[in-house]
Amino acid sequence: MSTTQTIEMLSVTEAGRRLGVKRARAYQLAKAGDLPVVEVAGCFRVPVAALDAYIAALAEQAIDNLGGGDG
Repeated sequence: MSTTQTIEMLSVTEAGRRLGVKRARAYQLAKAGDLPVVEVAGCFRVPVAALDAYIAALAEQAIDNLGGGDG
């Protein structure tokens, strides 16, 4: 018995929109390895779950920088 799992993915441009950055900046983040991407048929895609984790990490870092962290 085989099960398939669908992983929702966005283009780098779409991920950039969710981050509130321009297309070029989104590609810079991807190239630097900051924005998690996978290559699918020659196109870069950002898994939604990975983007959500990236955003959560940024938010946690911002809270820590403001001195609002628990640690």
